[in-house]
Amino acid sequence: MVAGHSIDDRAVNDLLGRAVLVIAHHAAFDRRFLEKRLPAFITKHWACSRSDIDWKAEGIRSSALELVAYALGFFHDGHRSASDCRAALHLLAQPLPRTGRLALQALLEKARTPTWRLWARDSTIEAKDLLKNRGYTWSPGEFGRPRCWYRDVPDADKAAEVTWLRANVIEPDQTVWALRITARNRYSDRCWGWGDPLPEPAVQNLDADVSLQAACIVTRSP
Repeated sequence: MVAGHSIDDRAVNDLLGRAVLVIAHHAAFDRRFLEKRLPAFITKHWACSRSDIDWKAEGIRSSALELVAYALGFFHDGHRSASDCRAALHLLAQPLPRTGRLALQALLEKARTPTWRLWARDSTIEAKDLLKNRGYTWSPGEFGRPRCWYRDVPDADKAAEVTWLRANVIEPDQTVWALRITARNRYSDRCWGWGDPLPEPAVQNLDADVSLQAACIVTRSP
C-alpha cells in the first residue's frame, strides 16, 4: 500500500502552520516519531485521545481505539491510517457515556491543564512500597531518562504532594525536583528531564500555559 509513495513535507508543514493542536490516539508513541520526521511538530501543542480522556471513569475498560469505538456504538477498519483518523474524529464528537460531555471537550480541558512531574530523587530503597502505593511510577533510566520514582500531579496538587514527599520519603531539607508539563512538551522526550529544584518550603505558582483552540489534526503513525 505504501510502496512507491512518499509524504509531501510541504503539504504537511502547510497544514501544521494552520493548526493549533495535534491529537493522536497514543501521542506518547506518535509524537516522538513525527518530531523526528518533521521538526515542525515540535512547536505544536499535543493532546492524546487515549490518555487525556478518563475512559475507565466513563465505564469503558479499554482505551484502545477499536474498543472505545465499539463501546460508543460504531466500528471501523482498524489499523489503517485514514480509517483510524476518521474514527478518532468521530469519537471526539461523541457524548461520553456517563458525564454526557463531548469527548473533545474533556480532552481540551485536560490538554489545557498544566501538570508537574515530581521526582523522588533522594528516596531510599525502603520507600519504594510507599511511593508505589502513592501512585509513583518507576523510571528505569532507559533512553537517557532519569532512574527514579516519579509522579505527575495537577498544578493545584503540587504543593500538597511536595509536602508529602518531604514528610514521608525524603528529608525536609532535601531538594524536590519538578518539571512543568504543558501541551507543548507533554508526550515528548522533553518531559523526561529533572526539571528545576523547588524552593523550600514554598512552592511557586506559575502562570497557566496559553489556552488551546479547538482546531486539531488527528495523526496516526503507519
